[in-house]
Amino acid sequence: MNKSRHLLTGLVGLGALVLLTGCPTPYEYIAGGTGDQTQLGNRASVQVISPVADLPITGGEPVEVNWTIVATTNFAAVDIIFDVDEDPDNDNEIIAEESIALSETTTLLDTTNLQAGTYNIGVILREQNEIAAHDYADGRLIINQRTQFYFNRITCLTPDIVSPPDNFVFDRTQRLAPQFEVEWTLHDPDSTVTVRIYLDPDDTSNGNEFLLRESYRQDTDSFTFNFPTALFEPGIYRIMAIVSDSVDTAEFYAPGSIRLRSRLAGNIDLRDMHLPESGIDGAVFEGFNPRDNAGSFVGPAKDIDADGFGEFFILSQFGKPGYVVNQQRTGVGEGYLVYGRSDHFSGVYNLNSTGTLYRGEIYGGVPEAANPIRPSRGITGFTVMTDWDGDNVREFAFGIPFTDSIPSGFLEEAGYFRSGAVVIAAGSSLGDFSGQNVYYLGDFGTMAVPGSDCDPDECVYGFVGPKAPSSWWFYLEHGATVPAARLGCRISTIDFGDQCGESVAAYPFYGGYT
Repeated sequence: MNKSRHLLTGLVGLGALVLLTGCPTPYEYIAGGTGDQTQLGNRASVQVISPVADLPITGGEPVEVNWTIVATTNFAAVDIIFDVDEDPDNDNEIIAEESIALSETTTLLDTTNLQAGTYNIGVILREQNEIAAHDYADGRLIINQRTQFYFNRITCLTPDIVSPPDNFVFDRTQRLAPQFEVEWTLHDPDSTVTVRIYLDPDDTSNGNEFLLRESYRQDTDSFTFNFPTALFEPGIYRIMAIVSDSVDTAEFYAPGSIRLRSRLAGNIDLRDMHLPESGIDGAVFEGFNPRDNAGSFVGPAKDIDADGFGEFFILSQFGKPGYVVNQQRTGVGEGYLVYGRSDHFSGVYNLNSTGTLYRGEIYGGVPEAANPIRPSRGITGFTVMTDWDGDNVREFAFGIPFTDSIPSGFLEEAGYFRSGAVVIAAGSSLGDFSGQNVYYLGDFGTMAVPGSDCDPDECVYGFVGPKAPSSWWFYLEHGATVPAARLGCRISTIDFGDQCGESVAAYPFYGGYT
């Protein structure tokens, strides 16, 4: 044990003697106060490891530098410089980082304030404020100064247009094509640039922009452009500039926007809407016989089949179901229920194709007598009512005020509609909403109602008698015996010339079903 202790002591003493007598060693690590290790030796040296190749960058991009250091004293520091040459002491250097600890071997350099040009990256070791060693990276920085671009103003020059500054809102109309003035300023000290001004519909430079102007001015410029609102899709548009030099491109958006509402306003020429070049997205539903007066009524029917898409109804006042006409060569009327769908309608559709080329139902008018007292004026009114029979499907009401009809069913065999009427078609008649049915208004409500169970107290809608069944047996009680095509009722008057049903309307109240 004693011999071992003496041997260890002798070795330690020998190591101390070697250091004191200055025996040469390559280097050794001495622990610093922070726990880091500093590389010391008897000769100062610097080696810059990266970047190893030239770096073309835009001013402001960070650059990583790596190096190794050997110092002769702990009282030393490292500086990083940008230099246009490779002389670290001729006063043209730009200090990038200063007084870096010897223990550090890497850093990120900020290039924001560098002017355009080519720079060497140098690492300098200073001991007692003197350059003890230095080295330059093999790769240089080639700075392309970032373009400074500003939209000075975007002004609407069209009189009488009042809108918040730089945020304009318009309806789409052929009568409105506001004129805008766009002015900008730019500065790029090291490049000759090209400025292209675009109208962008989606805040993303993806190739769908409209080119408004190309400019080669290097300081400031302006121009005006017209914006025909009817020719553009609804949405939010922004002014965008793309600035290009020989190396890079940069995008700049103006702070404001131009918003086009979905609705169209003013005088819109729809004659060519079915053509792709019309600029108006939509569909045409056209009649198929002369004097049909297709489109005499158009209105929504909400979502009847509960598929998430609303339906709509088109009335053809003098449509000719089965090509039946009266003595005036006009038909007795026809209606078309068109079901909504996920794909929007586009192009031209013949109403005779309802239920065939697209889902829908057809309602035919009431045939008139051979020698009518007064010729039919077709279907003049239509409305969607509330749900009378509690089956979650709303009812339809059709007004036929001038109809001298042929006998139908068991009611009023001498001519039920001689004074006009309102026909109510139960929504349940639509069945499974297949969209391939043809219904005739002369059939609805013509089944004999068995018994006289309509107590006035139970006729919740105030109607008394077989012409106006109560809600109880409107459908639910006799649903198994009344065919779907006849589910409904009729409302009429008794005196000739009353013109019952010339106008039909329903107040949208929902009282529930009891």
